[in-house]
Amino acid sequence: MARVRRGAATVAGGGCEGLAPPQLGSALCGVQGEAGVQCIKAASRFPGVPLESLTVYRTGPHPGIQGSLRSFYCKQGVPASIAFFSPSGLTYSLKYIQELSGDSIDQIKFAAIGPTTARALAAQGLPVSGTAESPTPGALAACVQRVLQPTGPC
Repeated sequence: MARVRRGAATVAGGGCEGLAPPQLGSALCGVQGEAGVQCIKAASRFPGVPLESLTVYRTGPHPGIQGSLRSFYCKQGVPASIAFFSPSGLTYSLKYIQELSGDSIDQIKFAAIGPTTARALAAQGLPVSGTAESPTPGALAACVQRVLQPTGPC
């Protein structure tokens, strides 16, 4: 994740007491299952956007999903983009992402690894800023890079 921060974040419901309110940063948050962690780290070595991955599910939700997301938001603030690898990742993490992002959720660029995940985002009322050209971690990383450029979506 790009670690350029515009301020610290207060996590809705506590956990980062004493820090400033959430602000949109320029971080990238990759929400995925345990198998994708190494793939996306290897595929996302584009300049200026180091990546931090959070494992949020296995075949069911990861038991540490809320704590992992809370910790990320405390350290990085609201991410500029969130990339989803599956509808399951969205299902398991959306509630926490909404709580932690607060009103800033409208500023997050959401990317999907494929059309099924893009439809799941849209079904939840989230704008899909881009969908990977192929369902691979590398294509999703390239999509996120394009989404974060001022020129437009994937």
